[in-house]
Amino acid sequence: MPTLANRVYYRIKPYVPWAVRIRARRALARHLRQTHAATWPIDPRAARPSPGWTGWPDGKRFAVVLSHDVEGPEGLEKCRALAAVEQSLGFRSVFNFVPEGSYRVPAELRRWLTDEGFEVGVHDLHHDGLLFSSPTEFAAKARRINGYLRDWSAEGFRAGFMFRNLDWYHQLEVGYDASTFDTDPFEPQADGARRAREHDVARLQRHRLAQIGDMVEAIEHQVLRIGALLGLPVHD
Repeated sequence: MPTLANRVYYRIKPYVPWAVRIRARRALARHLRQTHAATWPIDPRAARPSPGWTGWPDGKRFAVVLSHDVEGPEGLEKCRALAAVEQSLGFRSVFNFVPEGSYRVPAELRRWLTDEGFEVGVHDLHHDGLLFSSPTEFAAKARRINGYLRDWSAEGFRAGFMFRNLDWYHQLEVGYDASTFDTDPFEPQADGARRAREHDVARLQRHRLAQIGDMVEAIEHQVLRIGALLGLPVHD
């Protein structure tokens, strides 16, 4: 979940001169590089395999996923050229587009990418850092994001600036999310997952729901005990 400082910053960001933002970010980066020297760029905790994981297919030692977040019109213009370079090297990647940002994504470009074996994903809604401002705002934006996911036949999603709130993700009709990294102290929301491969958010949500169910059952049991001690009629 973005911090209060992050939410305030992205509200005022459009009014802060670019040069001022860059100087502040560089100063902060120098500080973070020193304070996180033990975990950047590699956090040893991220090397631990997930429970039940048997390794990459065919005994491979690692896997690489290429993705591109297209954040503005200049990036949009370079998508075909970049895809052609990847094709010449035998690679395919995912291009994440902002549905309601500073450009519009031509349907013809999306079709061309998918026809050539690339993937198209949804990158935030407005890419303004305000997607998770409040539960009400997120719910409204999630409905619009889901509309683009359906229209684009997209499975993947990545929030702008790598913000995330995993407790709200059940509102997104996605096959996967790419907003949670293993470790990166330079991101605005720097609490990484400390693991180098995907994890099942739905499983985490089911675990939380099970915990809530246990708490409700315990509370009901205590109510029944108190009612019995007070001689009150108890209905199971």
